[in-house]
Amino acid sequence: MAKRPQQVVPLAVKGVAAEADKNSMPLWAMGFRPFFLLAGVSAIMLVAVWVGIYRGEWIAVAPGRYFDIFTWHYHEMIFAFTTAVIAGFLLTAASNWTGQRTAHGPWLMALVGLWMAGRVAILSGEVMPEPLIAAIDIAFLPALIAAVAVPIIQTQNWRNLVFIVLLLAMTIANVMMHLQAMGITAMARPGAFFAVYLVMIMIAIVGGRVFPYFASKRLPEAKVKRYPALEIASIATLVALTLAELVAPMALEVIALLAALAAIAHTLRFVGWCDRRVWGVPLLWVLYTGYAWLIIALIMRAAAARGYVMPMLPTHAMTVGAIGVLTMGMMARVSLGHTARELKASKITIAAFVVINLAAVVRVLGPMVVPQSYAACVSASGVLWAIAFGLFLIVYTPIFIKPREDGRIG
Repeated sequence: MAKRPQQVVPLAVKGVAAEADKNSMPLWAMGFRPFFLLAGVSAIMLVAVWVGIYRGEWIAVAPGRYFDIFTWHYHEMIFAFTTAVIAGFLLTAASNWTGQRTAHGPWLMALVGLWMAGRVAILSGEVMPEPLIAAIDIAFLPALIAAVAVPIIQTQNWRNLVFIVLLLAMTIANVMMHLQAMGITAMARPGAFFAVYLVMIMIAIVGGRVFPYFASKRLPEAKVKRYPALEIASIATLVALTLAELVAPMALEVIALLAALAAIAHTLRFVGWCDRRVWGVPLLWVLYTGYAWLIIALIMRAAAARGYVMPMLPTHAMTVGAIGVLTMGMMARVSLGHTARELKASKITIAAFVVINLAAVVRVLGPMVVPQSYAACVSASGVLWAIAFGLFLIVYTPIFIKPREDGRIG
């Protein structure tokens, strides 16, 4: 029988934190609060600007001084929006894994300030020297690594060092993108795709740990199955595909085979997690649909490698679909759990879950059905994405800035 995933519970519930300091600011009590808030805001702003530029309406304000417009879009959606979600999740999860408080107060403010400095630096291409811009932006991930690695190493929580390895690899991907901006080598596109696949690996690892746990906790009668060999195969095939895309992007037959094998492994894994009752719980089905987008992306990548699908559609199945849907679902679930609120999605939150999935459908499947409407699909998907995260912020901004319901730190 498979080992039960490590239980994920709020730090305060484990008795590590004392009663909250009444004079402290709740926003800086735990990493998920400011970083999930920044993720929601940046999701709206970055896509709104991108859609305006794509439609030719905001060319005058296009942030193409350091990165070109397309590279800026790739970079900021990965290393601004997605990285903010990762930072909020890992800083919070590391507290559970180790029983120690991770960055909070001034240290957390410094991390947030460094993330924001990267955004400002990239927009300062005409004012700031290129090496300084690169140094400021690249510095965030190593700082996050330090914040997460220290408690993991101190408590010998070796199982979770995998996330440090992935963050180090993402740092390399970020460096690859900056090398092109500085005119050293043309590595921006490979770096962006490498980072996306690294996020897919992280999603696969986290999904395997928490989705069955969340389902069994919410639905004790649910029949959730995990098979060790399948767990290993699903991660291994995804890692192999990532390496193939990085080192041999033109070996399309190999990529098609690896993507197909990964799709099969993840589909079998997904089927084992499924129980029909999951689809009646919004905080669960949003995670499951997000994971389904990962499987769809792998199937489409195999098809694209054989010339059956437009090459960028699998990528957007990963980004708009898997990353967009899963990050919203995880932020919603984690934020409720770590503020001692009822684990129930409001009507507005459910609407956000539906709309973010519609954004993925329009962006990924729309151009397949109506190829001549590609530009319209990009714009419509961007509008739906912004609406979804706007709805998310309506519900969760008050949660981020208010104390826990039980009065404890967190």
